[in-house]
Amino acid sequence: MEQKQRFSIRKFKNGVGSALLLSLLLAPIALQTTVLAQDAESPTQQQLGNATNYTAAQADPSEEYLALEKLANTSQGEIINQITSTELTAAISEAKNAGVKVTVDKGVNFESLEAGQADYANQVTAVKTIIDKQVAAQKTYEEAEKKYQAYLVAEAQYEKDNTAYQAYLTAKAEYDKAFASYQEA
Repeated sequence: MEQKQRFSIRKFKNGVGSALLLSLLLAPIALQTTVLAQDAESPTQQQLGNATNYTAAQADPSEEYLALEKLANTSQGEIINQITSTELTAAISEAKNAGVKVTVDKGVNFESLEAGQADYANQVTAVKTIIDKQVAAQKTYEEAEKKYQAYLVAEAQYEKDNTAYQAYLTAKAEYDKAFASYQEA
């Protein structure tokens, strides 16, 4: 039967194990390439450019750069912000749930943020007014639908009763005819 042997650093005498471990650790460091003095580049005289720590001299600024530099503090063009309104989004979804057909057109540009927000507030008011009208119209429709369904039930009952009454009249006419012939006989 084979026995496994276990070694530890404490079993080594006179630091042989420590020396062995140290040599294994230092071997990769010693095998790395070293820079010799003859391979190293000699420093050249550095010319500082326009920037303090930039070693190569920078070219003078171009005409385009100088023209742009003159425009640095001026206002050109426009800033476009997309205004979002959670109230308008909620009103639109509420309108869709109420049964209103909603169409969203493309955005409109305003001169100021306040004008855009005021327009959104007007749209929210308009949508809520339409929702109220739709809810009222829906309620009126449902009431009229209930009345119509009640009318249909009443009409069906009338037709049924009328058919029974006509059958009664026919039976009564036959009875009267039979009774009249009985009276004569």
